[in-house]
Amino acid sequence: MAKDKKQLLEDIAWHKGRAEMFRKNARALNGVRCDDAIKQANREEMYAIRYESMLTKIEAKSDTCYVTMSQMAAIVSRGKKTIVRLVERGILPQPDIEGGGGKPHEWRWATVKPILESQFDRIMPAIFPHDRFVR
Repeated sequence: MAKDKKQLLEDIAWHKGRAEMFRKNARALNGVRCDDAIKQANREEMYAIRYESMLTKIEAKSDTCYVTMSQMAAIVSRGKKTIVRLVERGILPQPDIEGGGGKPHEWRWATVKPILESQFDRIMPAIFPHDRFVR
């Protein structure tokens, strides 16, 4: 299951906290247990680094992702006309890429995501799931 940005931030903080705890315990211990505590602290730091890497990828992808009016309508379970009305009322911005001649208008997902979340009271994914919706 894919993690969202909030979950990743929580996991990063949790693993860093555990690494710090193991390092403190390692200072208090001697011998074999000290080595085990240090190994566990290193393991926790590696998990935190892995999650930070995943977070960076999510943020990079969400900046370059574009969605069409049909995709926005599909993800909020409404008709295209509803999205048209939001654009006409100025709630949604004008498209980042103008369509025409059979090509759809496109918006940056990072721009429209918070607006759709507030208008339709839903939590949207950080990266738009392209393969599941109409293009």
